Amino acid sequence: MRYTLITLLGLIRASNAGFNVGLDIDGIWTAALSKLDSSHTTPGDIGLYLWVDSELTGENTSGLLQKLEGTMSSSRGWSDCVGMEVGWIIVGTISAARRRGSIAAVTILNDLVQSVCSQYVSNSGLLFHSRTLNSRRRFPNFATEIYNVYALCSAAQFLEDERLLTVARQIADRLLALQLPCGGWPWLYDAERGSVVERYEIYSVHQDGMAPMALLKLSELSGEIKYAQAAFKGVDWLYSSNELNYNMVDEKDGFICRSIRRRKPFNILLNGANTSLSILNFQSDVANGQFLEINSTCRPYCLGWILFAWAGKEHGSAASRTESMEVYPDAPDIVP
Repeated sequence: MRYTLITLLGLIRASNAGFNVGLDIDGIWTAALSKLDSSHTTPGDIGLYLWVDSELTGENTSGLLQKLEGTMSSSRGWSDCVGMEVGWIIVGTISAARRRGSIAAVTILNDLVQSVCSQYVSNSGLLFHSRTLNSRRRFPNFATEIYNVYALCSAAQFLEDERLLTVARQIADRLLALQLPCGGWPWLYDAERGSVVERYEIYSVHQDGMAPMALLKLSELSGEIKYAQAAFKGVDWLYSSNELNYNMVDEKDGFICRSIRRRKPFNILLNGANTSLSILNFQSDVANGQFLEINSTCRPYCLGWILFAWAGKEHGSAASRTESMEVYPDAPDIVP
């Protein structure tokens, strides 16, 4: 369902930009709503529902907010939400507040952004994986960081609060410092140390959709071109500028390979070893670019985030690329 909702966001953005998407957006949305009461639905999923609903008519906002509040009150509140889901809820409540002027959405939003700033932000600038004190807390993944860069930028705009933009920049600055020379965005971090724990899998969706969507927005709001430069460099990773010199994009068939990953059993062994080394305060991210293979599957949400990040921004992305060429001459052409 998450993949469906994210893909819907991309289809709606493309349709609004004038593209003929060739799919029944309303029919897909109706089918998605029929699954809302599934036992597997999390608060983060409801955030995605709110986000999609607000991109359409917003007619389900009140019911979705009530469900979100009910889900949170029946659990341990925000404590059960991992960072990735927090980002979705922030954007979903912002979208609901914009569309319907919902006071309930603004209340949830204020509560959540304060929680992020006070309980998720580490001294390194990176966000913790969760608010709950457990063994995973200090080891967030890239998704947690980048979704919240986008969410905090959106919240800074909506609430007119520069402090939130400062937090978004702190997260992004640390990510930029840890971006691989080839442009890849590592997967697993140690928030306490502000370091990479295990770089693989490096996912195409991070390179072509999620990072550009967040970093281009941050570049626009902050006036700092370095964020756009990092986004373009990340996209270039797809086109043979990666560790395996492999073109991840099959333009003829509209297919993008999912990731570069460690081969089995090295994926499990090195993830465990690197995490243990980081806990012991030794250098982690050992083995660097060894034992690698292409993950030649493709997930629909990868294409959905591409549409969301780029559709309707052809001229803006070209201008950003032109400006970034002064520092990054090999920035790729971007065509939604």
